[in-house]
Amino acid sequence: MVSFALLAGILVVAGFMAVQFPPRVVAPVALSSPSPSPSATVFPSASPSPTPITVAAAKALIRATVTGANPLVLPSTIPASWSAVVTNLSSSFFTVTYTSPDGTQEVDFAIEVPNLPLLGPHGSQVNPNFHGDKLSLYQVGDTTQPASPRTLMWNEPGTWSEPNGLPGVPYLLGTTGLTEAEFWSTANSLVK
Repeated sequence: MVSFALLAGILVVAGFMAVQFPPRVVAPVALSSPSPSPSATVFPSASPSPTPITVAAAKALIRATVTGANPLVLPSTIPASWSAVVTNLSSSFFTVTYTSPDGTQEVDFAIEVPNLPLLGPHGSQVNPNFHGDKLSLYQVGDTTQPASPRTLMWNEPGTWSEPNGLPGVPYLLGTTGLTEAEFWSTANSLVK
């Protein structure tokens, strides 16, 4: 009798295990955003600009926050009529995107360890020894287009609070809608 009860119990458990239940549907839950901390109110530069700000405000925000890069350089030829959006802002990093009023031109400038995209059939790369960096890399997306996307990456001589295996501060300058001459005018306008 005990073995019959044991066998029946095993069969019942096996039967429950064989039943497949439909997946449970979980409704999305709206998360409320936390209230700002006192430090966010006291130090607004700790957050990136969520909306476009002026070029001057972006410069001030970056200079006030990025303390782990020496030298901290920024392009000086960006017109005041352009807007700027600052992201990835910390004591060691930043990304600023400057955009022309009509949206046809853009300059991206950052402290970051870049990973450049592969080139297409009309792309080009050269090592321009920019600011003395023999490993600097200048890339043009499409040499058949005068305002093709262009990128320059280099390590600026100096000190950086993040170790990356190379000396100096890793900068990246990228443009869309600028000609070769406009690109180099921007690159050569960097000031401390």
